[in-house]
Amino acid sequence: MPGKSNSLAALMAGAALVLTPATAQAAQQDELTFNLPRQDLGDALRRVAAQAGIELYVSARDVEGRAAPPLAGKMTARKAVETLLRGTGLTARYDKGAVIIGGRAGEEAPV
Repeated sequence: MPGKSNSLAALMAGAALVLTPATAQAAQQDELTFNLPRQDLGDALRRVAAQAGIELYVSARDVEGRAAPPLAGKMTARKAVETLLRGTGLTARYDKGAVIIGGRAGEEAPV
């Protein structure tokens, strides 16, 4: 599906920032103030990643049709991502200044 591929590319490109791994890793540990309304999960994840200066990798299929709860307060980017993913069946893995969001629980990953 060409639209899905373009959505994934746009999602990844929109959140990818050029930072050194050390700088990006430090950004994950800094507390930031978030004030996000209830919105599309993909949009919320992109906004957190952009504000924290970290790269985000997530399949558009995994976040499609999912809403994120409001996010308000001072917290690390890791805590913000975990809060947004709570109850979705999605998981986050952190690696060298990037967050990789895993597929929906109980579903096979596309080949």
